[in-house]
Amino acid sequence: MRYSIWLDSRLMPSFFVSSLQGSWLRVDSDRMIDWSEPRLIQASLSIEDDLSTTLELVVDGVRVGRSNIKMPLFVLSDPLDYDVNHNKSAGGPPQDFSFAVGQFAMYGRELGPEERANMLLYLSGKCKDPQLKVIWYAARAFGRAQRGTKDLTLNGKATHELACEIQKFKVELAKVHEPGPGTTTKRR
Repeated sequence: MRYSIWLDSRLMPSFFVSSLQGSWLRVDSDRMIDWSEPRLIQASLSIEDDLSTTLELVVDGVRVGRSNIKMPLFVLSDPLDYDVNHNKSAGGPPQDFSFAVGQFAMYGRELGPEERANMLLYLSGKCKDPQLKVIWYAARAFGRAQRGTKDLTLNGKATHELACEIQKFKVELAKVHEPGPGTTTKRR
């Protein structure tokens, strides 16, 4: 049983779920995402009235992917029932790119419609908060929380940063790599 959210080589999000009974379902984003600012990504699994299962990917309130299978996929809804990895798959090496995570939340059906709406508003507001703290993972750094705990252990170069500072760093880094006037670059 596993939940996975990742970005493909074009930085488009995907969401994968394997169930207690060994069945699985995947949904991919149907469009490119502008990652120049923090984004709220929601991945949801719903068992419908006809016992089919629907996966959805939503970025900043806009659905970017939906997939359905004509059978129920049963999973555990308590996050403590899972090993949690950031920037690394359960059985593989750390990824060779950097990214940041601001907040990770997993909630089940116990939230009613009003509570879900309030959660969406709260998380949307966090993305726009100039004091938003994130964990910045450098390439090959990762975080892991073992099953049964919420304690995320950081490995490699992973630091707590303000999201707005990361944006400034990315802009400054881009300026450093821009060729100056009259500069030519060699191609091999």
